Amino acid sequence: MLDIAELKEIVKRDFAAPQGRQAADLLAEVMEGLGSADSEQRETSLDVLWAWITRGMLSEDQLVALGEQMVNNLSVGLGEKDTDSVFLRAFSALIVGLVVEVDQERATGELACEPFLAREQVLDWLKRSMIWYRKEADLRGYVPAGKGWAHAAAHGADLLSDMACSRHLGSEERKAILGLSVERLLDPAGLPWLFNECERLAVAVYAALLRLELGEAELKTWLAPLTRAPGGVSWRSAFLDGARADYEEVNRARVNGKDFLRSLYFQVKLPARHQDANLVAARRAYLDEVLLPVLAWALLEVDGGSFFQV
Repeated sequence: MLDIAELKEIVKRDFAAPQGRQAADLLAEVMEGLGSADSEQRETSLDVLWAWITRGMLSEDQLVALGEQMVNNLSVGLGEKDTDSVFLRAFSALIVGLVVEVDQERATGELACEPFLAREQVLDWLKRSMIWYRKEADLRGYVPAGKGWAHAAAHGADLLSDMACSRHLGSEERKAILGLSVERLLDPAGLPWLFNECERLAVAVYAALLRLELGEAELKTWLAPLTRAPGGVSWRSAFLDGARADYEEVNRARVNGKDFLRSLYFQVKLPARHQDANLVAARRAYLDEVLLPVLAWALLEVDGGSFFQV
């Protein structure tokens, strides 16, 4: 693993490898830094990889191999909670998404050069990424004592967003992303999401919805699990029932789900930074006439008359 001084020297050189060496020569050592428990080491390793990928400093074969290694990293220590293994998984997820994003931008002409990922490759990565995101037990946001961001919930959302935009996904794969998003919101691994995780998951869901043709009934079926507490009672009833054995867990899921719905509603309602503006414009009628009313319905269901008339 490159030490922080070596990484900083690469950054200082505008991300050029040391004299007489190529980025590919150092790739394995930089990748290893993604799992460091030291925040500066990890974040700088990420910055270096990001620059090498987006600036075309790696060959197509190297990009595919890099993406495959990052997907493999998602299973390292999976199931552990409150250990340093989360850093490798969470930061590898960002690189998987970036490789898919660069491939897509090449396919659309936003970047020069030919795309390099086959459909089978992307769908395999999606399947394995979704297994990780569903099973990730360590959803801490910012970890103290100099360890910095873990942020697996947010990084996983970013990965799903990049996947949702890929030309290789069809309607079933994008629907699977929607379903997994609801699952994850209802099972927040014992934590309230405090660090924009809901907003970033809404970005991923919005990307998928823009590329689907879901009607009102299908949208309501998808969102229905967010509108009721476990056991089918209203969220209002669950909130008022302090004797429930799972009271705190239920209310964490309630708050996360409500924050997600609000974020998605306003990302659709207001200009969103992270979506294709042309695609949003083309889908404006659908967004206004179908999606926004369903999101308002879901929010009213969650509210249950506490603050809004239903």
